[in-house]
Amino acid sequence: MDDLIEILLELILEGSSELLQNKKVPKWIRIIIALIFIGFLIGIISLGVMLLNKSILGGIIIIGVGVFLLIGIIIKIRKYMEN
Repeated sequence: MDDLIEILLELILEGSSELLQNKKVPKWIRIIIALIFIGFLIGIISLGVMLLNKSILGGIIIIGVGVFLLIGIIIKIRKYMEN
């Protein structure tokens, strides 16, 4: 089951990142895809906040990874949208 979820997420995320780079795709579709990426990462950060009650260190690590990825994807999205 974990492998299936991993394959699906990889296909969705990598396919979406390829669509973000493609100039032939309309800009409004690329914006929607970017918002889905950002929503996914905000969900990871929220999971870390909920985990803080059970394990402070685990929650902080998940929040840190989520914030790091969120900042990275925002920088990458801005680069793709400007070009």
